Amino acid sequence: MSLIKLRDKLDKEFSLYIRQKYADDLGNVACYTCGSVKHWRYQQCGHFISRRHLCTRWDEDNCRVQCMGCNVFNQGNTPVFAQKLLTEKGSKIINELLLKSKGVCKFTRSDYESLINHYKQLNNQNNE
Repeated sequence: MSLIKLRDKLDKEFSLYIRQKYADDLGNVACYTCGSVKHWRYQQCGHFISRRHLCTRWDEDNCRVQCMGCNVFNQGNTPVFAQKLLTEKGSKIINELLLKSKGVCKFTRSDYESLINHYKQLNNQNNE
C-alpha cells in the first residue's frame, strides 16, 4: 500500500475515533463550533490547525467534531474554534499546536501502520 493510501486510511480511522469519542450513548454529537447536533456518522472531524500540517493532523488536541457547514463551507469556523479551544484547554495548548504545526514531520510506513492500528483498537473498544 502506498504512503498516500496509508495516510488516507489513518485519516478515516482517526476521524471515526474523534467523532465517536465525543458522541453520547445514542451516537449524537454536537458540532464544536455551532452546536448543531447530529449522529456522529453525519458529522466530520474538524481541525483547528489545517490538516495540511502533518505534525498536527492527527493530534487529538487539534481536532473536534464539526458539522459540514462549519468544517467545509465555513472553512473550519476558525475564530469560534480557537475561542472554544482557548476556553476548554487554555492558551498553552493553542501556542503548543501553533508551534508544533511549524515543525517538519515525516511519517514512515511503520508510523502510519502503527497509528492506524492504534486508532482501530480504540474504535473497536468504542464499538463493544
